[in-house]
Amino acid sequence: MAALGALALLIGTIALWNAANPWLAVVFIVPLLPPLPGLWRGRPYTYAWTSLLVLAYLAGLITEFWSNPARGYSGVALFAAAALFVACLAFVRLRSREGA
Repeated sequence: MAALGALALLIGTIALWNAANPWLAVVFIVPLLPPLPGLWRGRPYTYAWTSLLVLAYLAGLITEFWSNPARGYSGVALFAAAALFVACLAFVRLRSREGA
């Protein structure tokens, strides 16, 4: 559930951040939509590849935050991406321990 909340926060922040250029928002948001059904159903494989997907967002957001720390949206988006990454890894780790 934490991963869904972090994903929703990331999508919302990207939408607000790129409100002046909606095509850019679409380019950044569309790759985040395919994991939604799998995250909702609690599929460990989806959580695993979503953690890999969000790494690209983390790299870009760290760079943006580092180069321009006065931008509030980059900080919120960085927090959301990091929270999504940690939530996905925690879910996969807990589910793998259940199966062992």
